[in-house]
Amino acid sequence: MDRTFWQNIVANDYALPAEYSLASLTAELLIQLGATERVFREELAYPILDAWICRGYYPADDLYKMAMQLSHNLTKGLGEQETDTVLLRSYSLLTLTTIIYEDGQQHWLEQDLVAQLLEDALMHLAAEKDLRGYDNEQGWLHVIAHSADYLFTFALHPLIEAHDLERIMNAVAAKICEPVVHVYLYSEDERLTRTVMGVLQRDILPLTFYVEWLQSLLYPQGRTALNTDFESGELMKIVASEMETCVRHNVKQLLSSLYFQLLAPGFAHLSFVHEPPSLAVELLPYVQTTLNEIRCWC
Repeated sequence: MDRTFWQNIVANDYALPAEYSLASLTAELLIQLGATERVFREELAYPILDAWICRGYYPADDLYKMAMQLSHNLTKGLGEQETDTVLLRSYSLLTLTTIIYEDGQQHWLEQDLVAQLLEDALMHLAAEKDLRGYDNEQGWLHVIAHSADYLFTFALHPLIEAHDLERIMNAVAAKICEPVVHVYLYSEDERLTRTVMGVLQRDILPLTFYVEWLQSLLYPQGRTALNTDFESGELMKIVASEMETCVRHNVKQLLSSLYFQLLAPGFAHLSFVHEPPSLAVELLPYVQTTLNEIRCWC
């Protein structure tokens, strides 16, 4: 199908063309999630799938198969940097986000599948190495932001319990503290903060967990490793210092976003969390203290 065909579907309020089967069109749209041409990916494939999922066009069996295919897509090219494989991973995450968000309301999927999809999501975030946000030619890559969106929907899902919420929080901490020479510039901090706010909104984990989690941001495992691994060679010392500077910046941005979200829910765009969580007042001083301490990193 050419671009005009898909644009007509969008123009007709995402109505399914009578002369085509949903299955055949869906198969092509799933491929186009990885299209290098941004219009196909950003304005056609993902929005059409999103609309059709939200409108209940797919029976539970089809959603199961789609979710399995999309989750498998997260492994394609995983670990690569600066390659086009990130596009399929990123927009598969967005489509999975729609499925899990809607399932939280409609309960289409079995608990075992939801648990497996979460496992795949956590594995992906830990292993994802293409941290780019935006490209002038290809548009939004944004795989870390989309991964955060996906984990946010899990945080709100009624089948996700306390131990899984802890794993989501720890995955966020590990990624933001990852020792890489990269600074997040495209609102990744707000999207990851939204995930944290989703966990807080569940009102399941105790204050002590969040206090310990904040400490893990101050003393990430990678920080000690950097100081140890790069003791020899001036160049490696410079790289280590640059990595620590990037980690410090990324953590500061996350904590700043969290502070303002706790102070005024809805501060970040696409918040979906409009009421302060019950622990907001108690947690705020700890966030502020952690922010102050991180300024002392050297």
